[in-house]
Amino acid sequence: MEITYNGFREKFPEFYKVAGNVEPPEPVVNMWLEVATFYIDPCDYSCRMLTGKSLQYSIYLMAAHLYSLFIQRQAETENPGDAQGGWIQSASVGDVSVTKASLPAKDTWDWWLQQTPYGQTLLSLLSIASVGGLSVGGLPEREGFR
Repeated sequence: MEITYNGFREKFPEFYKVAGNVEPPEPVVNMWLEVATFYIDPCDYSCRMLTGKSLQYSIYLMAAHLYSLFIQRQAETENPGDAQGGWIQSASVGDVSVTKASLPAKDTWDWWLQQTPYGQTLLSLLSIASVGGLSVGGLPEREGFR
């Protein structure tokens, strides 16, 4: 399995159509692809939940998620007033009142992945791949033939 700049570009062309058609530099994308492998092990072996194309796609999704978060952070740094945090559920003007809600998530990993559409897709893929789990071991009596 090969994780490449061109593979990322093929899967996510939207990153190459923003900011006046200025493509992200190849070293930047390669860095995010490498960081994605810190979260998802790229080793492909038969006992894994994700193998082959699903493993490759999940690494590309993680890289896209990380890169999107980086772009969002840059935008918040350039325009600090835009960095609100959370979603506005209700607001009022008299005596200023703002109520914010967060996405429902069972843990911080889910919440973090829900910050971008790529993370949401990855979370769905990981949820489906982990259904049923993997069992190793068992009773010694069940290892032999009768």
